[in-house]
Amino acid sequence: MEAKISKSKISKIENPKSKMSGAQQRITVLLACLFCACATGIGAQRGGPVDDWPYYGHDPGGMRYSPLVEINRENVARLKVAWVFHTSDISDGSHGRKRSGFETTPIVVDGTLYLTTPFNRVIALDPETGSQRWAYDPKIDLTLPYGDELINRGVAAWLDRARRAGQPCHRRIFEATLDGRLISLDAASGMPCADFGQGGQVSLRDVARYVPGAYHITSPPTVVDDLVVVGSGIDDNTRADMPSGVVRAFDARTGAPRWNWDPVPPNPTGSAGSGKGRTWLTGAANAWSV
Repeated sequence: MEAKISKSKISKIENPKSKMSGAQQRITVLLACLFCACATGIGAQRGGPVDDWPYYGHDPGGMRYSPLVEINRENVARLKVAWVFHTSDISDGSHGRKRSGFETTPIVVDGTLYLTTPFNRVIALDPETGSQRWAYDPKIDLTLPYGDELINRGVAAWLDRARRAGQPCHRRIFEATLDGRLISLDAASGMPCADFGQGGQVSLRDVARYVPGAYHITSPPTVVDDLVVVGSGIDDNTRADMPSGVVRAFDARTGAPRWNWDPVPPNPTGSAGSGKGRTWLTGAANAWSV
């Protein structure tokens, strides 16, 4: 089986000024193949089942398994490029910026593909054509000395069952940024959800010994029921008294803090700390991954 798509289906949104490396171009092409063909393309064209990819690892358990059978060992080598989308968010390490890396894992929810860029922009695409539906720029400071350079690994989605379909922020997209913010966006429009925190965002910078750049977030939040859980990235081996590596949960609707868990024991003989207050300590033990 071979997926054939006419030239009219190829997205014409390349930026001629973009200086993408060969590796970055290959990553972009790979994303186009996998998500257009696997998530909506072949299945939709033939009237077969369509499987969303609503989590970083496909499902809450991160199993990374899709039940679709249209792409298999026999035909995977014959996949063709459906479209290519260029974000143009690239840094070679000059002009006071860190180097960038394209490490996002897109999610597909309700017929829209969501991804992030190294500059922490969130972009929504039509997964069949590659056309952009909206983009949101949190405008992070690109010159801060982020320990993991300029990267972002994706977003999380949450359905607010207290709102009707069609209402703003019925479906929300959450991003945790390099500069220490948790942002809630309306999945349909990309506008910040005003009832979340302050104008759609919650500051994560109120940790002990916060240092801009040394404390940062690179991975997508984790959604558990009506909670959004975030860890952090902490610079390694740069100072003795590092920012806290606390893991925190927030109300997915309001942004109110719900609990925190500190991997550093409150005392030398105790276990990891938890509670509703700001009990976290200093130290670089942290959970940066998904």
